[in-house]
Amino acid sequence: MAFKRIIPNLLLKDGEFYTSYKFRKLLYIGDSANILNIFNKKCIDELVITPVSYVNEKSLIDDIRQISKFCFVPLSINGALHDLFSVKTLLDSGVERVFFHRSIFTHNNSLIESVATLYGTQAVGISLVIKRTLLKGVYKFYNNSLRKFLSDDENFNLTSLLSRKLHSEILITNLTKDGTYNGFGEYDILQKFTKEKVIVSGGVSSYEEIQELLEIESVSAVAASSLFAYAGLNQGVLINYPNEKSIERKRSSCL
Repeated sequence: MAFKRIIPNLLLKDGEFYTSYKFRKLLYIGDSANILNIFNKKCIDELVITPVSYVNEKSLIDDIRQISKFCFVPLSINGALHDLFSVKTLLDSGVERVFFHRSIFTHNNSLIESVATLYGTQAVGISLVIKRTLLKGVYKFYNNSLRKFLSDDENFNLTSLLSRKLHSEILITNLTKDGTYNGFGEYDILQKFTKEKVIVSGGVSSYEEIQELLEIESVSAVAASSLFAYAGLNQGVLINYPNEKSIERKRSSCL
């Protein structure tokens, strides 16, 4: 069994790293090479990169291939890749896994199927976004590409896809809490994934909350961005990461 992980999840735009506030306001962290150098020295478990605002996939591929040269830990890409050629190019250049978001809501999951067949399920991740509704104040799954909540048909297709076990882990991001430091909070939604390996992200408030989340059996990792990028009363950029003494790393017993 693998140890549970703690993962910086950084937004990538034009080759530079950012965090965000509810996925709307981007906050600049720094040059990707410099930030990676610091994280490498801190011996992070893994790195997830979420691309934003890329007009074409070629520019994205070029930036990620350049980043992979400086990244000395497992590297995953969250979203933004929509064809097999682009996914193959990155996986062949050293990227360990691709998390799919937009592709999971269609009835045709051929891209996910092809990647799982060619590289194995360990190269496939599912990226889910949850958001609180305005009227009832409950959390529902959200299509961040189309900026809308999932329809009944899309929810059915998602359930069907997950049952096929083409993926290795599910990344669940709380859009409502992103960048707020108010805590991930939505523990009830994790009860739907007791037989999955789940990475939780969005609103993680502290190292103490990371410890609490890692105690949940289905949680195989906790991802955060702002928490690892800022510190101090004025929230200045200060790259940080918990050491082995500050957070206990238990082994994952997830299926």
